[in-house]
Amino acid sequence: MSGVPREGRGARSALSEGLQSLPDHDDDVMEPLHHASSHHRDDGNILYGENVGEVYGSGPLGTSLPTSFSPARQGDFAGSFNIGSYHGHGHMMHHRRRAAVGTLDDDHNGDSGGGATPRMHGPLLSTRESSIGMDRRRDSKTFRRPVDDMVEPLLPHAGVAGEDDGASFPSSDPVRAAVFGMINATAGIPALIAFASIVFQHPHYSPFLDLLCKFFFVSSALHQSVFNVFSTLPFAMGQVQDVGIIFMSGMATSIADYASKEGLSVETALGTSLLTMTVSTVIVGLGTYVVAKNSWAGFVQYIPLPVMGGYLGFVGYFCVASGVGLGSSQDISSIMSWMKIFNQDSLIKLIPTVSACVAMVVTMERARHPMALPVLLFSLIATFHVVLLVSGISLTTAQEAGWVMKPADGPVKFWDLWKLYHFEDWSMSGICFPAMLRQGAKTAGLLLVVIFGSCMDIAAVSQDVPVRIDFNKELTTVALSNIATGVAGVGFTGSYIFSQTIFTMRAGIFNRVNGWVIASAEFLVFMYPYSIVQYIPNFFLGALMIWFGFEISRDWLFLSYQKLTRMEYVLLWMTFFSVMEFGLEGGIGAGIVCATLYFSYAYAQSQVQNLEAGRCRSSVIRTVEHQAALSVLRDSHTVTVQLQGFIFFGSASSIGTKLNNLAALLVSDEASALVGTEVYEYGLNLEQCENASAASPRFLVIDFSKVSGMDSSGSRTISGVTRELQRHGITPILTGLKEGGMETLLTAHEVVLQKMTWPPKIQSTPLSHDVLHIEEGVESHESMCVDAALESVYSFPTLEEGVRFCEDALLEVAVRYGVCRPPSAAVTLEEILKYHLEKLPLIKASTASSLSRDMKQYIASQTVRRGEMLWRVGDAAEEMIIVERGIIRVDQFRDPRDVIWGKTDTDATLPSDAYFATWEENRGVTLPHGEKPIRSFELGPGCVGGSTDFHLARPHSTHAVCASIACRVLRISKKSMQRMAKESPHALVALQMIIMRLNSSDLFAAADFQPNTS
Repeated sequence: MSGVPREGRGARSALSEGLQSLPDHDDDVMEPLHHASSHHRDDGNILYGENVGEVYGSGPLGTSLPTSFSPARQGDFAGSFNIGSYHGHGHMMHHRRRAAVGTLDDDHNGDSGGGATPRMHGPLLSTRESSIGMDRRRDSKTFRRPVDDMVEPLLPHAGVAGEDDGASFPSSDPVRAAVFGMINATAGIPALIAFASIVFQHPHYSPFLDLLCKFFFVSSALHQSVFNVFSTLPFAMGQVQDVGIIFMSGMATSIADYASKEGLSVETALGTSLLTMTVSTVIVGLGTYVVAKNSWAGFVQYIPLPVMGGYLGFVGYFCVASGVGLGSSQDISSIMSWMKIFNQDSLIKLIPTVSACVAMVVTMERARHPMALPVLLFSLIATFHVVLLVSGISLTTAQEAGWVMKPADGPVKFWDLWKLYHFEDWSMSGICFPAMLRQGAKTAGLLLVVIFGSCMDIAAVSQDVPVRIDFNKELTTVALSNIATGVAGVGFTGSYIFSQTIFTMRAGIFNRVNGWVIASAEFLVFMYPYSIVQYIPNFFLGALMIWFGFEISRDWLFLSYQKLTRMEYVLLWMTFFSVMEFGLEGGIGAGIVCATLYFSYAYAQSQVQNLEAGRCRSSVIRTVEHQAALSVLRDSHTVTVQLQGFIFFGSASSIGTKLNNLAALLVSDEASALVGTEVYEYGLNLEQCENASAASPRFLVIDFSKVSGMDSSGSRTISGVTRELQRHGITPILTGLKEGGMETLLTAHEVVLQKMTWPPKIQSTPLSHDVLHIEEGVESHESMCVDAALESVYSFPTLEEGVRFCEDALLEVAVRYGVCRPPSAAVTLEEILKYHLEKLPLIKASTASSLSRDMKQYIASQTVRRGEMLWRVGDAAEEMIIVERGIIRVDQFRDPRDVIWGKTDTDATLPSDAYFATWEENRGVTLPHGEKPIRSFELGPGCVGGSTDFHLARPHSTHAVCASIACRVLRISKKSMQRMAKESPHALVALQMIIMRLNSSDLFAAADFQPNTS
C-alpha cells in the first residue's frame, strides 16, 4: 500500500469515476494518436518525462499538494508556475496518474507540449488501488479505445476520417460523440442541482430553489457553448465549477442576513444576490482575461498551498453539512446545529441518504461499465417513486413531509426567470446596493480561487492531451465563458472540467457534437416549463453532497498530511478553523497572515543555518613558501562568512549572534593553537611563526555578494557587529556591498566604510631600457595592509579582492619576521632550485649552483612589459615558463563547447564586472575579444606557468599576460628539454622534479580553493 491519498474530488469528480472505466487492452491502438504521443517531448510548455512528479486529475477544485518535483524545461508559460503533485478535483472523473508538469512560462502565447499519455485505470481498480498513483507505462500502445464486449455496442469505434474538428485531432463518429454527450449530461445535471442547493441554502431562498436550479442549467450550457466555439480541443468540457460555490454561497447568505436585519423583502434579497453573483462572474471573467493576455498565470503560485488546502477542506465540510442538512430537513450552519439531526424524523430521513451515498461509492469503486453510475442515479430516483406508489403516498404529501422540494406554482416560462432579479423599474429600486457592495472582499476571493483553479485545470489538461495546446488561449476561453454567462444574467463561475475532458478524449471522442449535446440537454432542461427538482428526492441530492464533501475534506484535511510538512499541515487546519470562525474573507486572510509569518520565520532560520563560515583563499597562485606561510597564519587569523538572501528583522539578530560567536572564536586560544599544528608540517621555524602570529592582524570577512537586500534592522545589526569586532581587535572586511541601498543604510548606522580596490593601482613609472632596474617599493603595496587594518572597516567590490587583501597583510607580517621572502622579490633559478632541493631527499641542495649553470644553457630568459601577451587561447603549447620576477596573470575562459550548448559553469569563480574593470584600469590590460574570463590567477616569482598544456601536448586553454610593470620569465621549450635529455640528463631530472613539486603545490592549493563568487 502506498501512502499517496486519493486526492480531492470535486463536486462532480466522484460522480464520474464510474464513467472513466474504459478498460485497457494491448491491441487495437489508435495509431494517429500514437504517432503524436509516443515520444518524450520538451518542445512546448510542458516537459513529459519519468519521475517528474505526481499529477492527479484536475477539475474545479484542482490544486497541488507538494510531492517530488523535478522542474522541467521552461516552455511557453509565464511565471515559473511550478506544479509538483497535482491533485485535481474533476466534475466527472477522478483520475489518478503519474505525469510531468513542468514550468509554466508565459512569455508569449506558446503551446503546451504533448507527450506520452498513461494507460487508463478506471473503476475496474478499486479507489484504494487507483489512489496509489500508478506509474505511467510508456509503451507503443499508450492511447487505447474500449473494445470490451459490454461497451462495444454502446460506444462504436472512433473513426479517423471525416471532418477535422480541431488542429492535429482526428474526427470521430458523431453518433458515438452524441452518446458520450448524453452520458456526461446525465451525470452532470444532478450535480448542478446540488450546487444550487449549496449556493442558495439560506431559508429565504427555499421557495425559489427549483427556479434557481434552472439558472445553473443555462449557465453551464452557456459555458459549454463558449468552450465548443473557442477552445482548440474538440473534446473540451466547460461547466459551472464547485471551486467558487462557497464564495457564492457566502454572498447569498450574507445578503439574505442583511435583508432580514434591514427588514427588506425576500424578493429583494434574491434579486440582489443574483445581481451580485452575475457582476462577480463578469469581474472574474475580465480578471482571467487580463491574466491570460498579460501572461500572469504564474502569479497564482503565490497563494500559499496550506491556505488553499484549508479553504478546500472547508469546501468539503460545507458540502457534508449541506448534504446532511438537506437529507434530514435541518439547517446545519454551525457546529452546535449538528445537534438538530438527533430526532426521530431527521434520523429516519438520514437512513436513505447515507444508504444512497454508500451505493454511489461502491458503484464507483467496483463497476467498470461507463453506464453503471448513471443507471444507479436513475435507479435511486425511480426506487423512491416506486416506494411512494406502493405505499400510496402522493408526491404532494412527500413534499409536505420534506422528502422532496416543493415546486413552483404551475408552469414557468423560462424567459420569466429573469424577473427574479426584482429590478422593479429602471432605477433598480428592488436591489439593495449596500448589501451588494459589502461583497467586494468575497468577489476578490472568488477571482483568486477561480483563476487558481483554472490555471491548474488547463495545466493538467495540457500534460494529458497528445498535442500541444496554447495555454493562454485556453485561459482566454475560460475568461470569455464567464463573461458570457455574466452578461446573460446567469453568472455562476465556471472553467475547464479536467476529468470530463480527459474522459472524453480517452474514449476517442474528437468531435464537438459531444459538447453540443451536453449544452443542448442543459438548455432543454432549462426551458422545460416544469421543474425537475420536484421529482428528485432530497436524500438523493443530500447523498451526492455528502459524497462530494467527504472525499474533498478527507483528502485535504487528513490524507494531505503525507504531502505537507508538519507546520504546513498545522497551517492548513488553522486556515480551516479560521474560515469556520471568521468566515471566508477573514479565514483566508488569517491563513495568509499565518503562512506569511511562518515563511518569515522559516526563511530567517534558513539564512542562519545556511550561513557559510570558514576559510577562503584568493585565486593568486603563490610560491610554495608563501603558501606555507599563509597556511600557518590564515586559518588562525581570517574567517570568511558569506551571507545570502534578504537580511531583515527576522534574521538579523540570529546572524549578529553567530557573527559575534565567530569573532570570539577568532581571538580564542583555540585559534592561536592552530599555528603550532601547521609549522612542523611545512618545515618552518616555530619561533618565527609564533612571533608572526602574535603580530598579525585578524580579519572577519563578511561577503554580501549573495545578499539581495537589507532592512534597517539588518543594517543596525551589522553596525553592532563591526563595533564588536573592532573592540576585539579584529578588522571587519565587507565585500560585495551593492551601491546605494546597503551602503547608504550602513553609513546611516554609523559604519564608516573605506572603499578600496585590491591590488591598488600601479604607480605610473616610465619604462627605461632596463625595466627591471626598478626600486623595490614601486610595486609594493603591502605596507598599506597592516598599518590601516587595525582601525578601519574596509569595503571591497568583490570577495576576491577582500580575501587577497587579508592574504597580503598576513604575508607582510610573515616577511617581516623571516617566515618567507617578500612576494614581489625577484628570485633566481639557483634560489628556486636550492629552496626545493632542500625539501627533496634525492638531490643535494649544494648542487643547486652547478645545476643552475647547466640549465641556463638550455633555458631562455625573457623580459616582458605590462600588457604583453605570453600566449593566447589556442596557441601551440611549445614551452612553459618559470617566473623570476613580476606577476603574470593567467585568464581562463569558457569552453567554446559550453557556449554552443548554452551551458554555464556554475562552479566557476565568477568575479564581478567591477573586479575586471579594476584590472583593466589598474593593469592597463584589455581583455581579449571583449570577453570576461571565468577565472583569473596570478603567478608570482618562483611559480611555473603553462605546464599543464605543455605536458598534455594540447593547445593553450588560457591567456597569459604580464600584469606588473615588467616581468622576467624563464622559457623552457620542448626542443631544449630534448637537448637537455641528451647532453645533461641530471639537470633535466632536477628540473622535472622542481616542476613536479610546483605543480603538486598548485594542485593542493586548487583542491583547497573555495570559489569566491560575486
